[in-house]
Amino acid sequence: MHPGSAAVAVAALAVWLHLGGEPAADAARPRAGRPSASDEPSLYARRLELFKELLPSLRRVLVLADPIDPAGPDVVRAVRAVAARLRLHLEERQVTSQVDIEGMFATLAPGEVEAVYIASPRLAANFSLLLTGLATERRLPIASHDPRWAEHGALFSYGGSPPELVINLATARSLGLLVPQSLRRRATTLIDRAGRP
Repeated sequence: MHPGSAAVAVAALAVWLHLGGEPAADAARPRAGRPSASDEPSLYARRLELFKELLPSLRRVLVLADPIDPAGPDVVRAVRAVAARLRLHLEERQVTSQVDIEGMFATLAPGEVEAVYIASPRLAANFSLLLTGLATERRLPIASHDPRWAEHGALFSYGGSPPELVINLATARSLGLLVPQSLRRRATTLIDRAGRP
């Protein structure tokens, strides 16, 4: 197990309980079901475009895909198309379980990637807390479909029907990022301190 995984797990559990969930729901009990609007490939593609707007110098992105996620191939194709247009290099890794995720993060070399992108509805649903914790531990910005993750440390979230953009300004500052005024004006919610709008 990754040396920092115990601390990450404790933090994830605290956040999940705060949000009213069950302790085992995020990492231990995979969920399945009909995809939501936030699972549409077009929204995943738009999320990558927003990443580039927030980090204009972004070049290398860690993309996490799940080989057993039926929606995964369409999402990955959409993300690859956008990445080619934006001239982004995608470091694609396949993970399925908590062990896979922790092991993958443990192998990342400093500076190998500049952001973390989840290209799988299944991973986003089952491991958002774990992924956010591990990315934060390594000072890597991460985005999600769910505004709750922006409230608890992700750089931004974009999803829903209609899609809403939530930007965590406190996270941006901690990473040394300046959020453009154009994005501030377009955001549905700006979080500036302690997870509060």
